Amino acid sequence: MNTQSNQKPKLRIKAQHIGPIMSLDGELSDKSQNLIFARNGTGKSFLARSLRLLDENGLHGVPIEEIPERLVSEEAANRQGTFSLWEGGVCIGGLGLNGVARIVSYTQPKYIFHVFSEDYVDANLRQRQFEPDGEISHEIIVGKENLELDAQEQTRQLKQAELDREFNAMANRFQDQRQRLQNDLAINAGLGKFKTLDPIVYFQPTVFSEPQPATSVSELQSAFDKLKSVPGDLARPQAFEPGELGVNITDIKQALTKETSPSAVAEEVKDRIARNPNFFQSGIALATFEQDSCPFCRQDLASAAQAAIAQYVAYFEDAEAKAKESIAQLQAQLASAEAKLTTWRTTWLESKTDFDVMKAYFPSTQDKHLDDIEPIFKVLAEGLAALKGKLDDKSGNLRAEVEMPAFDPSKEMARLTAASEANTKAIVGVQAIYDNSTIERKELQNRACITFQYEFFSANSKNIERVRALSDDIASLEDKIAELRRTQGDTADARERVATTFSSMLKRFFGEKYAFDAMEFKVLREQKSMARGGDRTLSDGEKSVMAFCYFIAQSHLRVEANEDYAKIFFVIDDPVTSMSFDYIYSMVQSLKLLRITADGQIAFNLSSANPRPKMLILTHNNYFYNVASSNKAVSPSGLFQLIPGTTSHALTSQKGFATPHQQQLKHVQEVAQQQVNPDYMTPNCIRSVVEGMWKFCRPDLNDFAHFLSFLIDECELEIKSVLLHDLSHGGKFEDPPHKAEDIIEAAQDALKVVQHFAPGQLCT
Repeated sequence: MNTQSNQKPKLRIKAQHIGPIMSLDGELSDKSQNLIFARNGTGKSFLARSLRLLDENGLHGVPIEEIPERLVSEEAANRQGTFSLWEGGVCIGGLGLNGVARIVSYTQPKYIFHVFSEDYVDANLRQRQFEPDGEISHEIIVGKENLELDAQEQTRQLKQAELDREFNAMANRFQDQRQRLQNDLAINAGLGKFKTLDPIVYFQPTVFSEPQPATSVSELQSAFDKLKSVPGDLARPQAFEPGELGVNITDIKQALTKETSPSAVAEEVKDRIARNPNFFQSGIALATFEQDSCPFCRQDLASAAQAAIAQYVAYFEDAEAKAKESIAQLQAQLASAEAKLTTWRTTWLESKTDFDVMKAYFPSTQDKHLDDIEPIFKVLAEGLAALKGKLDDKSGNLRAEVEMPAFDPSKEMARLTAASEANTKAIVGVQAIYDNSTIERKELQNRACITFQYEFFSANSKNIERVRALSDDIASLEDKIAELRRTQGDTADARERVATTFSSMLKRFFGEKYAFDAMEFKVLREQKSMARGGDRTLSDGEKSVMAFCYFIAQSHLRVEANEDYAKIFFVIDDPVTSMSFDYIYSMVQSLKLLRITADGQIAFNLSSANPRPKMLILTHNNYFYNVASSNKAVSPSGLFQLIPGTTSHALTSQKGFATPHQQQLKHVQEVAQQQVNPDYMTPNCIRSVVEGMWKFCRPDLNDFAHFLSFLIDECELEIKSVLLHDLSHGGKFEDPPHKAEDIIEAAQDALKVVQHFAPGQLCT
C-alpha cells in the first residue's frame, strides 16, 4: 500500500517500552534488505523477539499470556508496551502488550515473518539435542486452474487495491493534520503523546472508543498562545501570613463587667479633666505642694490654686480615674488591632489580584482559587467596632455592667490563619508553574495530542469504518481462497521440500563433511550417523551454521501455498555466533545470493528473474557487519546502527561507513590505473583484496595456495607477482627492493580477480 505509486515506502520500526528500549521511531531504507548493527545490551534481541511474535498463528509454543512479560520493559509504569513495523504509512505487523491483564492485541501482519534468533535455535534444535524434527505432515498447495479460485483472487485484489487507496488517503490526511498540530503548538517530535499518534490506533481488534475530551484542540491552541504570551516581569503574588491581633478579650470583659463608684471630686473638675486627661496627668506628675509656683505657668500659687491642684491629685488617685484610664488603654489596643486589620486586608487584596492575573496564563490553574477571607476580615472589623462601642458605653457609666458582645476574636483568627495557609500553598503552586512553564507547556501539548486523536476519529469515522469493513471483507475472502486451495488444489509434501533444501544448505556450507538422510531425517557426519548425537558432536560454530541451514529449510513450513513464498520476510538476528571467518564469508554470500522461485524452490544465484526476499538482519558482530557491507550483501543505504538513549533509541544511517576492504580495494584500483604511486602499504592491500575474494567467493577451498591454483586452472587468471608471498608480510633490509612496475602489475592482476568474482565492487 504505497503512499505514492512512483516511490517505494521505507521500512520503519516503532517501539514503546520494549526491553531496554523506552522509545524508538526509526526509519530504515526503502530497500528489500536492511541491516542493523547494535552493541550488546541496546535491545537488538528484543526487536528480534518482537518480530518473531508478530504473528499470533506462529507463536512457536510461546503461551500468549507470557508475551507481555517477555517483552515489556521493567521501567514501564503501567506495564504496557507496543511494537510495530511499517512500510510508509502502512502497518505491516504490530503488537499491543498489556502486562497487567496479560493480553496481546495484534495488527494483522502483511508478511510471513520467519525469524532466526537464539529463541528459534533453542525451540527448534537446542531442546531437541540438535536432532531435526521429522514429524512433518504439512502440505503446500501448488494450485491448478480453478475458475472459482481465480474469481475470488481477483475480487480480493480489487478489495485490496480499494483498501490501499482508502487507508493511504486517510493516513496521509492524518499525517498532514498531525504535522499542522506539531507546528501550531511547537511540539517537539520526541514528546511522548505525539510519538504515539498513529492512525493504526483506529484499526486495532477492539474498536476505538475514548471519552470525549473536555477541551477542543482549538481551545487548547488558544491556551497555548496565551501561555506563550506570559510576561517575564509578571508581578508575583505574596503569601499573606497574619500575626497576632493584639486584643486581650479577658481584660475587656473584666472592664465591661466591673462596677466603679463615682469620685467625690467636683463635677466641674471631672469635666475639665475629662476633656484633656493627659494634660492634667502630666502636670500632676510635675507638681509638689512644697513649691510656690505653678508647674504649668510658673506663676506664684495662691491658696486657691493649691486647693485646685489637690482636687486634681485626689481625682487621679480615685478608682473612677483608674477605671477610665484602663478603658482608654483597651481602646488604644483595639485601635491598633483595627490598623493591623486594614494592613492585612490591603496585602490580601493585592496578593489575590496578582494571583488571579498570573493563573490566567496557565490552563492547569484555571480552576485554582484562593479562599475568600474577606468575610473573616468583615467579622473581625465589626467585632472590634462592637468592642469599642461597648467600652465607650462603659466609660460613660462606670457603675453600669455593660454586656459583652458575641464576638470571639481567637476563633476568627484561627479561621484566618487556616485560610491563609491554604492560600499560601496555592500561591506557591502557581509561582512554581510560572517559574517552570516548560512542564505546563508539555502537559498542554500532550492534552492536545489526545484531543487530536479523538477529533480526527470523530471527523473521519465513516472512512475508518470503511477501511475496517474492507479489511474484514479481505480476511473473509482469504479464508475462502485458502479453503478452495486446500480442497481443490494440488499439493506438495513440505517434508520433502524441507529435506531437499536442508541437504543443499549443508553441502553449501560443509561440502561433503555433513550430509542429510531425508528418509531418517538425520544429519550424517561423513556419511555415518553421529553416535554421540549432534549436540555432543558438533562444535558451537557448526551448531550455529546448521541451525541457520535448518532455518532456511523450514521456510517451507511457514507457507500454505506457492504464492505465499513471496510473502516471506526473513528476520535474521546474529547468525554467526561462534563462527570462524570462513563460515562468516559463506554466511554473507548465502544471504546475498538467496532467491526463492515462484514454485517455492530455494536457490543461491544472481538471477534477476527471482528477486531477493525481504530481509532484516540484526548483528552486534563487527566482522560480520564489515564483510556484509564490503561485499554489498546489503545496499549501503540499508546499513544502520541502533543507538541507545536514556529516554529514546534511534536508528542512524551507516551509509558513509568505510570498511578496511573498501579502502584497500580503492587504493589497489588507483595504483592499477596509475592514478597514484604505490607505497609500502600497497602490497599488503593487494594480498588483502585477493584473500577477500577467496574467503567470500570460494571459502570451500582449503587455503590461499589452493585458491591461487584454482584461479589458474579454472579461471585462467594467474597472479604472476611474488609480492603476495613476501613483501606483503615484510622483508629484510638485504632483500632487493621491488620495482614500482611490479607492484602495479600485481595490482592489475588483483583487479582481474575482483572483476571475475565481484565486478560490482569496482568503481567505474
